[in-house]
Amino acid sequence: NKGRVNGLSAGLAVIAVNNFLVGRVAEVEKNFSKVILIFDSNSSVNVITQDTRVGGVAKGSYGLGVAMEMIPIDAKINIGETVLTSGLNDGVPGGLVIGKIKGVIKKANEIFQRASIAPAVEIKNLEKVFVLLNGSEFSE
Repeated sequence: NKGRVNGLSAGLAVIAVNNFLVGRVAEVEKNFSKVILIFDSNSSVNVITQDTRVGGVAKGSYGLGVAMEMIPIDAKINIGETVLTSGLNDGVPGGLVIGKIKGVIKKANEIFQRASIAPAVEIKNLEKVFVLLNGSEFSE
């Protein structure tokens, strides 16, 4: 029930409590907005692992989960390591939690590896989300 009149614009981060990334604002109308969830196959956010500082891109896996892609083949990442937003996307600040690495896939003859991410937030249990506006929160 919040839109352009409330200062929202496309690309802003949508979070849950504890700075867990839920998605991004996709479309904004006068009094409402549509959000693309991190699970959506059209979702893409630049990320970095918390401990090993390996960069990549978190992409939705057809509504079934989230994967970290574009990880250099020689990079070492750890199972259980937290994945954070890198801050390289407009509207999405660095340090928001995506989830934890639950598996790594390396294939011979490929230049990138891929990791599956256990999302930090249970979308089906959400009752309230927040949209980040210029570093401050806006309750919905």
